[in-house]
Order: sequence, then structure tokens, then C-alpha cells
Amino acid sequence: MHFFKAASWLPLLAGALSYTIKSGSVSVNGNKAFDIEPKSDTVHRVTLDSVRDKLALTVELKGAQTQPHQLNYVFSNDAGLDHAIFPKFDAKKQTVSSSLLVNKIPAALLQDRVFVYLVAASEQKKGNLYTLVGELIPTEALQSSVNYEAPDRLGAQPEIHHIFNEDPKTVNPVVPLAFSGVAIALFLGLVGAWFSVVGNSLFVANQGIPFKGGFLTTLALFEFTFFRYYLSASIFTTIFSVAALTAPALIFGARALKFLTKQRTIVEAST
Repeated sequence: MHFFKAASWLPLLAGALSYTIKSGSVSVNGNKAFDIEPKSDTVHRVTLDSVRDKLALTVELKGAQTQPHQLNYVFSNDAGLDHAIFPKFDAKKQTVSSSLLVNKIPAALLQDRVFVYLVAASEQKKGNLYTLVGELIPTEALQSSVNYEAPDRLGAQPEIHHIFNEDPKTVNPVVPLAFSGVAIALFLGLVGAWFSVVGNSLFVANQGIPFKGGFLTTLALFEFTFFRYYLSASIFTTIFSVAALTAPALIFGARALKFLTKQRTIVEAST
């Protein structure tokens, strides 16, 4: 018999050691939207039409003779975005009340339905409270008036497509043009120097004619190589052609100049 009497006191003792909701209400612009029903599975909803709407939350607690160490109304989208406000606590009436304009709720939350929770917790209490008070439904007009833009987040970004240009096959036209001009000027200067120095002996028929012709031919081929490079020939083709002409030019040039020296000596001796 004494055991049953003690067992009947356990629920009362548990209630004294925990926070519970006795009653409460939610109002919009001074008009009650719904009453908070403790131990009810019904989710009450209220529609918000404007950022100027004023929302009032009032909850009467049981087991709260003093203000809980943690006391908040939490606005959440149940997807990781939460916003907490600190309500007023009346120790005499054991009520938790808060009043705020809708524009004080973060714009990110107003893009979808908002769940309102009450949190009451203390170290001395074994039964802390975290319960759903109600649900706020923003209208499309309210959502559009907020003008919310989601910030960029770290994550997968749109794929970047880029087409790289082909490697240039020739250099800037100014470069080969300048080299071609210098080469032509040097060639004309060389021919002019020959005529001024050796005179008529340059084309006098003798055994040095093949070397003279070969030397002049290699010089002409040098000019042709640079001219092709200016038109569109590859730099590697140009280098190969110049390398191939260098040895014949040196051989023919040395022999031709040698015979020209002998011929000039003979001409000067005869005069």
C-alpha cells in the first residue's frame, strides 16, 4: 500500500523537476491566431502577409519558479538555418513572452515555412524543454518583397569551357620583315662593294667562274629563304635551310674571293 502511494507521487515529482508548457498563444497584429495546446500533435500554422506584421508569442511554463538559464524562441527552417531571440520572463506568472516585427526575422528564413521552437533549459532540471510552438507560412507577396538573394557557397561550380588558341606558326610579321630588309640591304651593299673594289674583273671569264656563280647562287638562295620565312615558312624550316646553305656559301665564297684576288692582281699588272 505504501509502495503504491509512493508511486503515485513519482509523476508529480518528475513534473517538478522538468519544464513543461501549461498554456500559450500566438497572435498577429494583436489578433490571436491560435492557442498553444500542450501534449497535442497538431501543428498550428499562421500566415504572414507583410514584413510590417507584428508577431506575439506567449507561453506559460510549469516548473519555472525562476528564469531558466537558457530561454529562447528559435526560428528555424529545419535545414540548419536557425535564428534565436531572447524573450521576457515573468517569474510571478511563469510566462515567456516575445513580440517582434516580421522584418526582424532573417530574410533567408522567410523564403519558406518557418518553425518556431521554445527552448527552456537549466542545469538543475532533469527535463529540459525543446518543443515546437507553431509554424509560420510566408505568402508569395511577402517572399517577393524581401528581395533575398542566396549567397555563393563553397561547392560545385559551373564547368568552365575554354578553347585554347593554336600555337603561332610564325612570329610577328615585323620581325621577319626587319630581318629581310637587313639581309637585302647587306646583299646590295656587298654587290656594290664588289663592283667598286674589283670592277670589271668580277665577271671576267676564267677558271673561277663556277665558284663565283656558286657563291652568288648561295647568296640568292639565302635571300629566297628569308623571303619564304616572311611569307609563312616555319622558323625551323628557315633555320634548316640557312644551316644547309652556310657550308656551300663559305666554300664557294672563299674560292671565288681567292680567284678574284688573283684576277685583280693580273688586271692591275697589265695596266
